[in-house]
Amino acid sequence: MLIITGGQWDALTFAFAAGWLGYRCAWPPGVCVIGLRGDASSNVFLRHYAPYWPAAANCLLLPDNDASGARWMEGADSFAHRLAARCRKVSVVKCGGHKDFNDLYRASGISPWEIAEFLASHGMPIQEEAAK
Repeated sequence: MLIITGGQWDALTFAFAAGWLGYRCAWPPGVCVIGLRGDASSNVFLRHYAPYWPAAANCLLLPDNDASGARWMEGADSFAHRLAARCRKVSVVKCGGHKDFNDLYRASGISPWEIAEFLASHGMPIQEEAAK
């Protein structure tokens, strides 16, 4: 599973909220979390990561709630559309009325259980990924 956020701090916050960072925490096998900065970074990411793309990966895309994040989601040449050509499944999730995932976390204090339920609701349960 590949979780892509609109920024490095969002990636760190997601991993922390999921309970994957910290003392005695375990990173689940088969999961990668990466933060990309800005709209143009998606092109660079796809170009350089393409030779190493895992077969049948699931992808969760958490764009920022701004113009750059909108370009990740909208149109035939959007980041989400180009990911869909490479992934088994792509889920795009907006952060509601918040600027990004980091702001959402600060406002609501998302727990590891909520992250697990959130991933499962998008067809990306960690347990199944770890078992493969």
